[in-house]
Amino acid sequence: MGYPDDALGSGEAVLIHTRTHWKALLGSIVWLALGIVGVVLLLVLLPDGDVENVVRWVGIVGIGLAMLWFALSPLIRWLSSSYTVTTQRIMERNGLLRQTGRNIPLKRVSGVSFEKDVIDRVLGCGTLLIESSAETSNVKFMDVPDVDNMQRVITDLITDVPDDA
Repeated sequence: MGYPDDALGSGEAVLIHTRTHWKALLGSIVWLALGIVGVVLLLVLLPDGDVENVVRWVGIVGIGLAMLWFALSPLIRWLSSSYTVTTQRIMERNGLLRQTGRNIPLKRVSGVSFEKDVIDRVLGCGTLLIESSAETSNVKFMDVPDVDNMQRVITDLITDVPDDA
């Protein structure tokens, strides 16, 4: 999963480009499992008959629509979200149809830290907190895979950036 070179500035190189952690898909997996259980229950528990068949198919269509909303939309959100660290900036991109993005120039970053709860430690992800002189508060990047490494890379970059850059 590379980052397009035409989106980079002069002399800029990508150091890290990643999606949000797959942990963001856990809710989708739960909804998908519940949907499958619901369809199986409709197929097995409802007796045969004209009215029951209508109820069965209306229920299956309803569950299918709910699965599109609750299971597929988080998958699309996950596929269209990324974090990128280059030699000049930190970027966050989200969205397929309605895209949003945030760029933080490294020269504006005053500090970087991370947070991990117990589940994050087990799964190998966390929240990256970026202190920026341009922002009024910390910028949070949620569910960053290998957050320790990303924090180390950014720290190395901001300590090597000259003040006049």
